[in-house]
Amino acid sequence: MKHLFKHRIITKLGVLLMALVLLSVSFLPSLAQTPDGSFHNPLNSVEGADPWLTYYEGNYYLATTTGTSELTMRKSATLAGLKVAKPQTIYTETDPSRCCNMWAPEFDLLDGPDGKHWYFYYSAGTNGTLDNQRSHVLESAGTDPMGPYTYKARIFDKNNDVWSIDGSVMQLNDKLYFLFSSWVGDYQELFIAPMSNPWTLSGGRVFLSQSKYPWEKVGLFVNEGPVALQHDGKTFIIYSASFC
Repeated sequence: MKHLFKHRIITKLGVLLMALVLLSVSFLPSLAQTPDGSFHNPLNSVEGADPWLTYYEGNYYLATTTGTSELTMRKSATLAGLKVAKPQTIYTETDPSRCCNMWAPEFDLLDGPDGKHWYFYYSAGTNGTLDNQRSHVLESAGTDPMGPYTYKARIFDKNNDVWSIDGSVMQLNDKLYFLFSSWVGDYQELFIAPMSNPWTLSGGRVFLSQSKYPWEKVGLFVNEGPVALQHDGKTFIIYSASFC
């Protein structure tokens, strides 16, 4: 497990490149508002695995893996501006059970008990090891993606409370589902579970995939980083595979 953090930085580059291609198409009207209507990669001036990028009310918001006890976010009115935007710390954790190795951020605007809130999902564990990673979520006070945030819950399957990373929320037919990755024997596999609200699973995990093809078995048998892409009535789940 000691090389896992480096692995996450490298293996997620493919997902980042895919995301940037999609963004260059999806946000073309917004890009047209910039002086030259273009931007240059990279959008992040420092290392940043597991990128999550959202456009909300005139601004782009970017969060990436920190690998520390802090979660950070960048904000810019343009995509190009993200490269020089100063990362703002939105949350710091001191609880030793979840203080460290913060990975794979995702933030979604979802219905809470008293209206819309941003729910910030991430993986974290204990100091000195990567063996205790679990999925967690924060809740914003209002509808500003930058927070402030408070800790909401640890997300887990009560019948399989095990190592869990890369949590992502999928919305389908007015229901929420949690996608994530866990080890089962020698395989790091993908799972899905229904949610009763943005911070609680309402049922057990269901297996989605494990490494089957040669390109998924380089180094170790890894499937991770699941994210749902939806278009034209169809739902696709993209993910990262293999180890380096």
